[in-house]
Amino acid sequence: MRGFFRSQSERENRKINKLLEKGKAALEAERFADSFSYYSQAAGLKSPEGQYHVGLAYLQGLSVPANLKEGALWLEAAANGGWAEAQFIVATLYMQGLPELVEVTGIDILNYDHVQHEEIVPDMQKAAYWAQKAAEQGSADAQALYGYMLSSGPEEIRDVEAALEWYDKAVAQECVQGYLGKGLLLLQRGNNADDYAKAAVYLEKAAEGNMGSAIYRLGVMYETGQGVPRNLERAVELYHKAAEMGIREAQALYGISLRMGKGGLEPNLVQAETWLRRAALQGDIEAAVILGDMNGRGNDDMPPSYIEAARWYRFAAEKGHAGAARALGMLYLGGLGVAQSLEEGVSWLEKAAEHGDGAVIAHLGNLTLQYPGLVTLDNLINERLRPAAEKGDQLAAFNLAVCLLRAKAGEENQRHPERESEARQWMKIAMEKVVNARFWYGRMLMEGLGGEQDKTEGRRYIREAAENHMVDAQNMWATMLMEGDTDDGKANPQEALKYYQEAANKNHVSSMFSLGALYGGGNQIPVDRVKAQKWFSRAAQEGHAMAQLMLGHYLAHGLAGDINFEEAKKWLLKAKEAGIEKAEADLAFLELDEESRQKKREETVQPMSINYTVKSSEPSHDWKNYSSEDKKNEDLERVEVAPGLFFVKNS
Repeated sequence: MRGFFRSQSERENRKINKLLEKGKAALEAERFADSFSYYSQAAGLKSPEGQYHVGLAYLQGLSVPANLKEGALWLEAAANGGWAEAQFIVATLYMQGLPELVEVTGIDILNYDHVQHEEIVPDMQKAAYWAQKAAEQGSADAQALYGYMLSSGPEEIRDVEAALEWYDKAVAQECVQGYLGKGLLLLQRGNNADDYAKAAVYLEKAAEGNMGSAIYRLGVMYETGQGVPRNLERAVELYHKAAEMGIREAQALYGISLRMGKGGLEPNLVQAETWLRRAALQGDIEAAVILGDMNGRGNDDMPPSYIEAARWYRFAAEKGHAGAARALGMLYLGGLGVAQSLEEGVSWLEKAAEHGDGAVIAHLGNLTLQYPGLVTLDNLINERLRPAAEKGDQLAAFNLAVCLLRAKAGEENQRHPERESEARQWMKIAMEKVVNARFWYGRMLMEGLGGEQDKTEGRRYIREAAENHMVDAQNMWATMLMEGDTDDGKANPQEALKYYQEAANKNHVSSMFSLGALYGGGNQIPVDRVKAQKWFSRAAQEGHAMAQLMLGHYLAHGLAGDINFEEAKKWLLKAKEAGIEKAEADLAFLELDEESRQKKREETVQPMSINYTVKSSEPSHDWKNYSSEDKKNEDLERVEVAPGLFFVKNS
């Protein structure tokens, strides 16, 4: 009987071997249907090699419809039979995610009921099991894969030292995956130049084997000088190569390089957008945000495309990018590229805040001022600002203080001592890092808002904010210097000029106007009407009503040298439309004939000038966010002090 069974087993093995030989020959001849037929017969006789090839045929769709589930089951049958190549492929399939089966291992493939499964579920435990099996049989690719799982897999299977040993075994066989894995692991664990240099050696070997991930990572190292000499040209070259190989991160970085003209490249916005688009379509969120920025800003050759900008911002925002959500919200508020919707805009701004964007609080805060019914200050205070401030966010503390000052209890401008007191406390906390908070805390001390009045300390904080280059503080401190609102009670026009100049150079409109007034004369500063007209002109073009009046006056009378009635009339009419009654006098002057105008000039002792006598009034507790436009109806003799925005963003 033993001889009978031995002979039957030998006959079966000979049959299997013949089928495998025929299957191999047909496969090499690309007769895939014949190959599948031979291999499937061998698989039916429980040949691991036959099962392996049947599984591959299903995965690759060779002569049979591609079917992941069928392929996986046949491959696992081969893996159970000890076929190393099958074990490696099954490991990769489990790592990427297989259809959810009750249990694959141990299923009798010949009697399996082919039920359709929808869910794709990765299983790192099974992946590691099969990778280890193949690795122990000497498969270099499996050794590298098992090393990766031990170094980057779930905590329960992680063993970094063992991972290094398996990577070394793969490297000993010149496996590029092994070089890549060890290089990345050394880079991850490195903490000095020598460690990074060792990692670079392995990554260079992997790059020589055309491993796209290694090429991309080397590009980053060359750009940053980490482990290799810094070389932007080489970095961009590597980004390009990896991008061509489909590495998403490299496509994004190569697109950025083209956009900025880095590494010796000529700036090319068209190609930059192409590569960024490729990266974004593969799911690169940052690339999508950059595309949104590019389309939103436009360039010298193309106007902004807000529709495209909104598309890419939405793509990134829906994936949780806070900045993109903020940008999309702003597009909705402005109706740019999307139908204008305050509700939709606020919704996206709220999402940005939920994702940790502190800067968006500035926009939400300002919306509460414009649309109290849309965003309430109480919600902003209780849901966003106070929790963040209590966790130590000083910017949130500043904005919380502002909201507390703006929140009214009942009638317009009604005081709320408790909120003012709390605001003062938060403003003091915010002063350490938020320059704006020093300015506003100084104002609160000057006015006695939220506590006792302390003008000396108030001046100190306003001055410090001005010295730290906050433009609103510079404008206010300059005005205080002009008025003699100083500790010694003495005016200092020269010092005021310095602060007005710096703020004006940063496009602070009220400071532009004030410079014009200073240079116009009567303020202990040498008269320079050319400079005066220049600053009046800049402020006028920004919509400053009194600057428009003064510019029209200068042009009508030629105070800076040139007379231009047409331009004078244009600016005087703008001032009149803004409610500046004194524009009427110069407009009437322009209607006179030349003889009458000359007589009028002779009667005028000196040109219109502006002094710094500010009306005395009680401190305002309205804390209104106002600009020069809000002050256009004030008397000409008053110099404006515009406090600027209450809500500030991180710089």
